[in-house]
Amino acid sequence: MTSDVYFIVQTYAHEIVPTPCTTGTYSASNYNTNYPVTLFQLYNGGTRLDYKYYMDQKHTYMFVDSSTSASYQDYVIYVKYYWATSPAPDFTLKVYSKNNKPIHDVNGNTNEIHMDG
Repeated sequence: MTSDVYFIVQTYAHEIVPTPCTTGTYSASNYNTNYPVTLFQLYNGGTRLDYKYYMDQKHTYMFVDSSTSASYQDYVIYVKYYWATSPAPDFTLKVYSKNNKPIHDVNGNTNEIHMDG
């Protein structure tokens, strides 16, 4: 069975860590923000399939459709947050698919929760 695969990385929702608790800003060429800024990249082997670079004011996802995901066994996910000196730097990576494929980190460890049967 093949299935679409969704990759989501997220940190705390807006204002869960109150803005006054942050002690800095992230500066880029055209803006300053106290939101975390995310670089989220998805690879298969040495080929980058997709990337997102955004202020994590709201979460976004990457999508690999079933016709493409059927030929891929391994994905490499690169996540870099620029925290704007948040006192609680933490994020969660989520992978959704109907396939029953194991998910492991680079050390072979897994932390899976099957939520849809």
